[in-house]
Amino acid sequence: MVARDRASDEPPDRTREGARTKRVVRIVTRLNRGGPSRQIEALAPRLPARGWSGPVLAGWPEPGEGDAFEDLAALGVPVVRVPSLRRGLSPRLDARALRELLALLEREAPDVVHTHQGKAGALGRRAARRLGIPAVHTFHGHHFSAPGWRGWLARRVERQLARSTNAIVALSARQADDLHCALGPRHASRIVVIAPALDADAFESAARASPVPTPAAGRTRILFLGRLVPVKRVDRLIEALALLRARARDAELQLVGDGPLRPELEALATQRGVREHVQVLGTLERPQPYVLAADVVALSSSSEGTPLALLEAMACGRPVVAPDVGGIADLVEDGAQGLVVAGPTPAALAAALEEVLADPDRARAMGAAGARRVREHFGPERLADETAALYDRLTMGEVGRVPSAP
Repeated sequence: MVARDRASDEPPDRTREGARTKRVVRIVTRLNRGGPSRQIEALAPRLPARGWSGPVLAGWPEPGEGDAFEDLAALGVPVVRVPSLRRGLSPRLDARALRELLALLEREAPDVVHTHQGKAGALGRRAARRLGIPAVHTFHGHHFSAPGWRGWLARRVERQLARSTNAIVALSARQADDLHCALGPRHASRIVVIAPALDADAFESAARASPVPTPAAGRTRILFLGRLVPVKRVDRLIEALALLRARARDAELQLVGDGPLRPELEALATQRGVREHVQVLGTLERPQPYVLAADVVALSSSSEGTPLALLEAMACGRPVVAPDVGGIADLVEDGAQGLVVAGPTPAALAAALEEVLADPDRARAMGAAGARRVREHFGPERLADETAALYDRLTMGEVGRVPSAP
């Protein structure tokens, strides 16, 4: 049985000022507190003004990830829980989730289906193709660079799925290049770049509304925002903190997030003698005040899409340090809003963090440049304009056609 939010009880043919509002159904594997859910929160409430409305279909998050289901509903966006839609492989649950999605799409009768994340992308696009509905899929990460059989399998599966996808959204130019290489030239015309967005003023206002304690005098605060999972390589930041403290830099590291590696990371901090200087805050519904209180926001991932954590840091005028992976270099100009680190070893991260922390005037200038960049280039109205325009092109047949389902 599919759980349905009351807000989704609107008829499929809603009208706005006498004209039919076109329908889009967005499907996301889970509304965990991360980039995809935050982008949906920025986009979905702004689409009706551009002639598009419809529900978000979401599966269940994993333990410790948080759940933005109620937050999205509070914004007036219809949200529907799809009980069988879960991360990971499960033939039984996946088959059930596909049936649930087919039933929901038949009921909603959308003009476009837009999927996010791997499982929702696989099942949602299959369901859309069976029903003859144009489909869009957004890639939120770089999945094809995984070593060995995982990367090979990701490329093979996505080449199959791309045949059922009218438009493929990349979050950055570099990600689009990766998709061109992974999917081949036959799908190149379907790839479009739509950068992520953040309501910078709202984020900064929320940060200032609930201040958190500042560090002890003379101590600097490094902040990490994200899940504690292998791809984020938080171990590198803990190692970098140990190097900084060994060089007499009085710094602490705050980890805003949770995940399966939490015990391992806490043990590593103990081994490196910095456990009392590492705070694991877990998943926070409102991380904004912690961003504002940081001296620098740092990432150390081995793979990224276009991380929202950096946009959030820049919105609050905080300099950033991040590795040169995924679309980070499209987001942060090295030396302008922060430092982009090639070969993000602990030593390289420690050197970049020291460079920022040692010069407060330069750090403030980087933060101010970041705040300007977010407001000028990554606003939510731009995201809504570009996404609605893509949907319009789909309904007019101006984006790549796919064969009818057999």
